Amino acid sequence: MKNNLLYFWEDKLKSRINKKIELNDETLRDGLQATYVKHPKLTQKIKFIETADKLGITSINIGFPVSGEREKKEIIEIANYAKKAKLKIKLECGGRMLKDDVKAIIDVSQKTGVPIETGLFIASSKIRHIVEKWDIKQMGKLIQESVKLATDNNLEVMFVSEDTSRSHPKTIEYLYKKAIDSGATRLCITDTVGQATPKSTYNLVRFVKTKIVKNNKKIKLDWHGHNDRGLALANALAAISAGADCIQATALGIGERTGNTAMEEIIMNLYLEGLSDINLKYLVDYSKIASKILKIGIKPNAPIIGRDIFKTATGVHAAAIKKAVDQNNDFLVGNVYSSIDPVILGRSHEILIGPISGRANVEWYLKQINVKATPELIKIILEKAKLEKKLLSKSDILTLVKSKS
Repeated sequence: MKNNLLYFWEDKLKSRINKKIELNDETLRDGLQATYVKHPKLTQKIKFIETADKLGITSINIGFPVSGEREKKEIIEIANYAKKAKLKIKLECGGRMLKDDVKAIIDVSQKTGVPIETGLFIASSKIRHIVEKWDIKQMGKLIQESVKLATDNNLEVMFVSEDTSRSHPKTIEYLYKKAIDSGATRLCITDTVGQATPKSTYNLVRFVKTKIVKNNKKIKLDWHGHNDRGLALANALAAISAGADCIQATALGIGERTGNTAMEEIIMNLYLEGLSDINLKYLVDYSKIASKILKIGIKPNAPIIGRDIFKTATGVHAAAIKKAVDQNNDFLVGNVYSSIDPVILGRSHEILIGPISGRANVEWYLKQINVKATPELIKIILEKAKLEKKLLSKSDILTLVKSKS
């Protein structure tokens, strides 16, 4: 029945991609680079990681051990807790392409007995090379030494090329091949300053997939995108279409400047595209916990998790939803005026009464509060809403009901 009711102008990604997409959570690393969030306490970080684990996120970056003793101590405590609690989520730590950074991650892994994935980064764009006064041959040597040091100590390495979306193909190829030859098993393609568009993202990921990775099944590709142009989600989907294995994202899309791909948005899109078995039951909790510990509010109209996304006070919309309910058809109810059925998030449609409401809004609302919808009462309530030019509260409506009883 669904195929007969809804027409799609593009095949779902699942029809072209025969794999589940992995998710890497960067909230406690890249996300905390945001200037507008509060850094959470250790207990709060652990609670967040537990929820990410329940949600089914593949891996999570828990910080930079080399940045200071306090940070390193917390990372060790997190790793020990994850081991004791038998969390399934994989732990990852970041570092620059420097031996001291690698040694700090090795120390964490050895002290806890937890295999820590090591994300080592260095910029690949010419503009960064000029600013930093880096020589590409010297960079190749740093990659070789750092990646080998990590793999010699039984750490899996993800090579991260910063600013990949503004880098020359020959430079990308040189640096990635150095990383692969040195033992890296993941390559992270980044849009560090949010320069990319969906088309350029597709071209870039496809280039790495076909020209560098080729048929090497040992190598996986991550996509890390920023939202400076408002294209982070679209770019993430383009990266998947081009062959990316994993999307890196943050809760609520937090991060430096305009932030990263929002985890809740990519999760919902992967679910709808049939590319994830994520447990949506915990998605709202995950977002609320992030909001609480980071001291950042959730906009009422935020996609997926916003308070008001399944609310309407529009007469035409309310009438259609009410008619669907009257037909006792759950699919019609969930989809007639929504691309996301609220039921999959444990929610439902809410119909309110305001200046552009109609009879259906009032009938629906009164039914919810067990009040008979007489023609006179409906007229009074609609007149009040149009006169006040605001949404009527439950108190407003009960006052009107009482005045006519």
